[in-house]
Amino acid sequence: MNFLVSSPSTVLPLSLEEVKDHLRVDCDDEDALLLAYLRGEATHVEEVANRSLVTQTVDLYLDRFPASGCIDLPRSPVQSVTGVNYTIQGATGVHGSTVSAATYTLDTASTPNRVVLKANQSWPSATLETDRPVRVRFVAGYGDAGSDIPETIRVAILLRVADRYEHRENESDGKLYATRAAERLLAPYRVW
Repeated sequence: MNFLVSSPSTVLPLSLEEVKDHLRVDCDDEDALLLAYLRGEATHVEEVANRSLVTQTVDLYLDRFPASGCIDLPRSPVQSVTGVNYTIQGATGVHGSTVSAATYTLDTASTPNRVVLKANQSWPSATLETDRPVRVRFVAGYGDAGSDIPETIRVAILLRVADRYEHRENESDGKLYATRAAERLLAPYRVW
């Protein structure tokens, strides 16, 4: 399973002001550094938890339609599925055929979220190209603003940014403590 964030969000999960307040930083000298740490730690949290924080579009590529009738989506929470497309062997267009939205439903009650065939429906039976012929495009994230993200996740990011800021060069016991605290906060949000 390969996926790509095709339309990343430009909104950060926390504002620079929130980070500076947490760190008790009053000057603007290190704003660029703090923003870099914030972006890096937000990306880390997304990767560790398999969640999209702020609304983004994700493309999942598959080698075939699953026999089970379910396609697990690699990022949660999923807001919507914008299309399930596929490439028929020998076709000129890439992902040029579309599965009717009436064929499947989005299951957000399951973790991970998934696309599920409706009763008495099936995936297309055409012979598909061999290189990732199936693409599921979906929108994932808690919302369009950082404030839409659960507070616990935002606190975990703050802890990780503060740790990175305090311990810039090497790993240390303090860093391990802060990292463990952040990981404990993230544990309930991890999608396996």
